Amino acid sequence: MRPAGLREHRRSDGRQVLPRLLRRESPRTCTYVGGSPVGMYASCGRNLGRRRMFDAMPSRNLVTWIAMLGGYAINGGVGDAVQLFDAMQRSGQVRPDAMITFTCLLPACGQAGLTEQGMYYDVLKSGHHGIAPRMENYACVVSLLGRAGKLSRAAGVGERGTRDS
Repeated sequence: MRPAGLREHRRSDGRQVLPRLLRRESPRTCTYVGGSPVGMYASCGRNLGRRRMFDAMPSRNLVTWIAMLGGYAINGGVGDAVQLFDAMQRSGQVRPDAMITFTCLLPACGQAGLTEQGMYYDVLKSGHHGIAPRMENYACVVSLLGRAGKLSRAAGVGERGTRDS
């Protein structure tokens, strides 16, 4: 959880910067410019503003998808994060990465008690996307299993992670 004052300070700064940014270049025409407000809205907890900006973009890159995914994950929108990840895969615009995409998705599943779904995504990461696990991914799986009380499985994953790294 972030302190409320920090969130309000960021929102205030964003309200000052965003109009200037949008006057220079439309987020509808520039993916990189559009990603900035999406990230800003995510850090402020503003799901509706972030989603409007995201939906208005004609194309999206990995940064904009992750800004949305991470925003939902940190603000408790696990169902939205899962739906967005599935939409990202269907879009064919980008491929998920190990470092950020799955380290947003797996903890979100763990916080919501979606252990089996989180494990499914972990298998999907390696099996379907061919992404080799990193230490951060092992840590996410250990946390996911630990939250579910599956401590022996979590310990096994942790040992495998230290061996593979």
